Amino acid sequence: MEENKSELIDIKGILREFSAKWHWFLISVVCSCAVGFLVSKIVKPQYEIRANVILTENNALGSMMAAGGLSGVSALLGGNASAEDEVEIMTSHSVLKEVARTLGLNEIRFDRPAPLMATMLYKNYPIDVVPAPEILADTMRVGLQFRIVVHKNGLADISVKARKKTIYNEKGKSLPCVVNLPYGDFTVVTTPNYVKGKKIKNLINFTNYDVAAENLRKQIAVALATKRSQIITMQMITDNEPYACDVLNTLIEKYNARGLRDHLAQTGATADFLRDRLLMMRHELDSTETALARYKTSEGITELEKDGAVIYQRMIEAEKELAEQQVLTQLARVTLTQVRNSAHDNSLIPQQSADPILAAQIDAYNGAIMARLRMEQSAKGDNPSIVRVDEQIKTLRSNLISTLEAAVSKGEQMTAEYRKVYDEASAQVSGLPKQELSYRSKVRDQTIQEEIYLFLLQKQEETAILMNNTLPKGAIVDEAYSLNEDKSLSTKVLLALFFAVGLCIPPAFIYGKKLLGKK
Repeated sequence: MEENKSELIDIKGILREFSAKWHWFLISVVCSCAVGFLVSKIVKPQYEIRANVILTENNALGSMMAAGGLSGVSALLGGNASAEDEVEIMTSHSVLKEVARTLGLNEIRFDRPAPLMATMLYKNYPIDVVPAPEILADTMRVGLQFRIVVHKNGLADISVKARKKTIYNEKGKSLPCVVNLPYGDFTVVTTPNYVKGKKIKNLINFTNYDVAAENLRKQIAVALATKRSQIITMQMITDNEPYACDVLNTLIEKYNARGLRDHLAQTGATADFLRDRLLMMRHELDSTETALARYKTSEGITELEKDGAVIYQRMIEAEKELAEQQVLTQLARVTLTQVRNSAHDNSLIPQQSADPILAAQIDAYNGAIMARLRMEQSAKGDNPSIVRVDEQIKTLRSNLISTLEAAVSKGEQMTAEYRKVYDEASAQVSGLPKQELSYRSKVRDQTIQEEIYLFLLQKQEETAILMNNTLPKGAIVDEAYSLNEDKSLSTKVLLALFFAVGLCIPPAFIYGKKLLGKK
């Protein structure tokens, strides 16, 4: 046992054995360095492409909405969304799919002049594959790989693989050439960049936009500049700078377009609700004003008696308090009706309450609805996240309905109390003409309806301003740019790595030979 142990630590013996086979080390190092030099010539320079955007908020419009009583609607416009959520949206499948569709990234082309050498071709490519009109990239479920070799005489050798199996292989075909595949017809054509008399070896991958979007997700790195920053940095490492610049710039464009669609959807729900309520209130107000005009004509009333101002003062104050409470109660009923209706379509609820507790519940409910709208862009209805959000929405809606019902009940009680005060004040002026009391009752009804109508009209105008003053969610700080510094390993580094590998190969071979000899 001790002898075996001494053999394991006999460094001098190991060095003598290695010295005796010095030529093995020399050959291994020379061959490894030669391979490293060849790799350094094959590897294409890799460049880092960056772009920066900053998340924007329309603070002026948000303040106007909060002052006007629609702070809940302001929260629905995306201003409260965290920067981390925006990063996830920017790299979501739906946004990346739009980028792939716009740039045609379902078809990626490479130039392969020699084995192990491949250069991505973007825009300036000599050969293209055009699918038949009935073939839609959205419906393709199998990726196709076209290998095309165009000889100097203009004839082409074409082979196609699907699921790593060759499904088409023809040689000496004249271009353009129609390739009949089980998935449809594809036409191989030359482009204006094709140079006659030059041999070309191209590899063209044809797939659907979903796969192209997932490939983009692997290539793009998106993150916040700092933890508390509102600046989002996008990065790509590539050997094709124009390709990466177009991808990042298009990503910003599609992200902003997505934000605009979300903004219009959110404000559109509020606009529809306000429009319907305004039509109904306008009809009721017109009916009340018509009835009031007829009453004044029939009773011969022109204006209130000036000499009864002091007597009327107390009753007027009680009447004002009664009217204000009826307005608040009516608004609570309107909001309760909208909340109950939202159970059918998960629509947004406009903020119409001065009560901070009720306003907070409406904001929380609208926030949950907005989160579900975002999830629907990249997830199906049975997704666990959507199911959890639906349960949250259901709970929030139930709590909101209970709060609104309590508010309506409380408002009705307060209205009854104010009416009692008003009735007591009216009793003190019972000697006034009966027609005057009836006239005031009709005027009060008109005032209530008019205030509600003007309130809704103001909110409609504010919503219209928001819809027509939309800023991009991501303001461009820096368009895509290249750092112009090769990120790939330099020739010296590669030679050093392969030199080290060359030194390790002979000892490994010698040790393996000993193990085989013992067996």
